[in-house]
Formats: sequence, C-alpha cells, structure tokens
Amino acid sequence: MRRMLSCLGLLAVLSGCASSGEPQRLVREATVGLLPFLERHDARHDALVRTGAQSRSAALVGEGRVLDLRRLAVLPDGNTLWLAPDGSGFTFDEGLLVATRGVGNDLMSSDLSQLRALLRAGRDGTAKRFHSLLDGEGRIVLRSYVCFVTISGQIAREDCAGLSENFINTYQISPGTGRVLSSRQQAGRGIWQFGPIEAPSAAMPTVKETP
Repeated sequence: MRRMLSCLGLLAVLSGCASSGEPQRLVREATVGLLPFLERHDARHDALVRTGAQSRSAALVGEGRVLDLRRLAVLPDGNTLWLAPDGSGFTFDEGLLVATRGVGNDLMSSDLSQLRALLRAGRDGTAKRFHSLLDGEGRIVLRSYVCFVTISGQIAREDCAGLSENFINTYQISPGTGRVLSSRQQAGRGIWQFGPIEAPSAAMPTVKETP
C-alpha cells in the first residue's frame, strides 16, 4: 500500500509539472512504467476463475511477473479475448497475438494472415505483417515488417525487420494444424511469453456484432 501511494504521489507531481508537449509524453511513459505497481484489479477476472474459464500464463520477459490470463470471449471474427487480473486484454488468432489493451504502447490491430498461412502449411517462407500501434503520444501509427519464417518440427521462428525496429518471435506449433500452443511474441513494451492453454472449460460467450 505504501508503495502504491508513493507511485501515485510521484504521478501527481509529474502531472503538475506537465502542461503540453514533451513533459506530457514523459508523464505518459512514467504512468505506463508505474502501472505494474498500482495493483489494479478487474472483478471480471475473479468471475472467470470461479466459473473455470480456460487459463494460460503470460509474462513480460525481464519483469519477473506472471499473469494468469482467463479466456473471456470468442469474438465475431473467431479470435479469442483473454483477460488478465489487472483488466488488460490479449487477443489471439490461433495462438498468434493480434491485439492488446492496457499493456502500454498497445497493439490495436494487426494483419498476420501470411504468417498464419505458412504455419498452417508447415513450410518456411517470407511473410509480411502489418501493425496498428498506439504510440507514446496516444496516436495510432502504422508499421509494416518483412519476416522470414523457418519451421523445424514443432518450433517456428519468425525474424522480422521493419523501418524502425527488428524482433524475433518463436512459436511451439501443433503438428498438422499450425496452431500456436506456446510462444514468445513481441508486443507493446517488450517480449511476452505465453504458456499453453491449461484447462478445458464450458463454452465461452460469443460477442455479438453491433449493427
């Protein structure tokens, strides 16, 4: 509790010093960095635990914390939305991370169709990926990457190069389907490690499309 109050006090001081431009950006970045210490909690996660929703682990490499993700819903496009205890969200398409919410520099949406096709076919190749990202100024920026995909048995490696950054994702895939079972994937502030889905559950609610 003392640590949380100290963090809030620091944010208040920073906010009072920032009115526009660069100071505001620094405040936003400081806020994101302090979020893990503010002990946010989402009651929906407790409900998912009580009802036995499917779970998987998520860890930001280098931070030491492991999040218990619970499957919240199946979206209209077939992707699955997973909820962390602090209310942050992770959306997956056959195990590929396609969107995040609440983790900092969020991946708002992405097109990984070329990568998904290679994984399904179980073959090496080149795939382009396209990201829509939330930057430190709260603006949406578009980025594209050219990725070289190599598959050896159940392990796939994706080496991606863009104009401003390079990264490597690794996946453990299911033979025959190419579905990602566990992985290390770049998103937001760093590299996330996702464990396999741990437990079966009753069918999750489907989110209806709004007219």
